[in-house]
Amino acid sequence: MNTLNTLITLVLICTFSSIFSQNAPVAVQGKVTYGDGTPIPDATVTVSKDLAVIAQTVTDKDGKFTVTGLEFGNYEIKFKHISYGEVIKTFRLTNNKV
Repeated sequence: MNTLNTLITLVLICTFSSIFSQNAPVAVQGKVTYGDGTPIPDATVTVSKDLAVIAQTVTDKDGKFTVTGLEFGNYEIKFKHISYGEVIKTFRLTNNKV
């Protein structure tokens, strides 16, 4: 069975609700694809912080997802698809950076 680890391309883009507030909620957007760029629809995307699930969503038909309401800090993001297993990545949200 192939794993998403060899088939996934992840793009995280931070968008800020307010550029003036240090604690403004942040949205993380991305696209889950095969290695050749083909989108993976219906993949589950789970964001956790300190072992607690913060948000969960599913990719759309174009492999895109958005998770909103995050604050600055360290996170784990898990991508899971029934046909390809799962991939877990960590990331840190800071001022204007992922």
